[in-house]
Amino acid sequence: MQDKTNRLAVLIVGAGVGGLTAAAALRRVGCTVRVFEASRTRRRTDTGLTLWSNATSALAKLGITDLSGAGEPFTALRLTRPGVDTDFQVPLDPNHTYDPSLSMLRSELIGLLETAGDPEPVVYDRRCVNLVDDGKRITVHFADGTKDTAHLVVGADGASSAVRSALGIPGAIDKLGVAWAGWQGIAPTVPSGLAKSTAMLGSYSPAFGLFPLPGGKYHWFVEDTAVHEAAPTGNFNDSRAASKFKGLMEPDWDMPSLLRDAIESTEPENTSHVTIPMAPSRRTWGSGRATLLGDAAHPLPPTFGQGAGQAIEDALALAGHLSSATAENPYDAVRAYESVRSRRARQILMATRPPAAIRLMPAGLQPLALRLLPGSVTTRRLLGTIHHS
Repeated sequence: MQDKTNRLAVLIVGAGVGGLTAAAALRRVGCTVRVFEASRTRRRTDTGLTLWSNATSALAKLGITDLSGAGEPFTALRLTRPGVDTDFQVPLDPNHTYDPSLSMLRSELIGLLETAGDPEPVVYDRRCVNLVDDGKRITVHFADGTKDTAHLVVGADGASSAVRSALGIPGAIDKLGVAWAGWQGIAPTVPSGLAKSTAMLGSYSPAFGLFPLPGGKYHWFVEDTAVHEAAPTGNFNDSRAASKFKGLMEPDWDMPSLLRDAIESTEPENTSHVTIPMAPSRRTWGSGRATLLGDAAHPLPPTFGQGAGQAIEDALALAGHLSSATAENPYDAVRAYESVRSRRARQILMATRPPAAIRLMPAGLQPLALRLLPGSVTTRRLLGTIHHS
């Protein structure tokens, strides 16, 4: 816990899962925290997210221990690839004790995080445009002409991070030419043939996933492999986006009937297209009195459902490193946080790569390569993302 006479003042840019978790964790170690969000109001569009046991264990350290009302635990996992299905019980490793793994609506988790600890209201409609670090304090300049100053700035503003851009760290898709793109939606019922409380991950080309939500609903995602094309935004109510998605539903790949049923039952307003710029893996995420966390530091595809989980892990790790830092010298603590967490981020990113390597094969060979990929390989990769102390 910090000395109150030398308490760190922290500005967090971004009021998503990572930013709000960081705010709660940093206040617990004695920091004063203010959170700014570019959106005019709390976002009203909703998506599902997955919290494996590594994430729920981290949230428990903030006092968020009862997620039963907001989330839907899953106790079984089906890994599927062309011609082969393998079912597992969750937790995947009976030799370890785990907190529950569950899925929930993003808005539900945001609501829990907003009230965690002793929060201050999020300041909305504040888009970061620049950072000025004078060595003693750092100032965030916003698009409306206002500014705020503190000892440290944390960029938790997503894969297209304005803080990351202000720091001059590459990350924009037009610079990298690499992205994960995909569709996601919320189906109103359990897909036929899939037992309630069972999650499903598909090692197809494209990759996909199905996760249960409260009330019998299911969250689904499916990869858009045509990332070289201009990626449409919006949902199925948008004619261009709907037209783009129609090609995915054509029988040019062996889409499992479970996924087709989920997609076809989803209302257009409950769908969205997302593009995630895949930033290069770096050992340092910031400079001076600024750092990053979550997708701003290491954008992740939803392949293993670790995007929110890694942002939560980042936030707890940052608070742990800053717990004894001083306002005069937060540098050592911040760079140590980046070093530790960059190794974990690379581990997660590597776990998503084997299917990507298969996609580089000629189209005719991909189904055979996926069919020959042992289920144990996928399971070991998945366990590697969950096991974390």
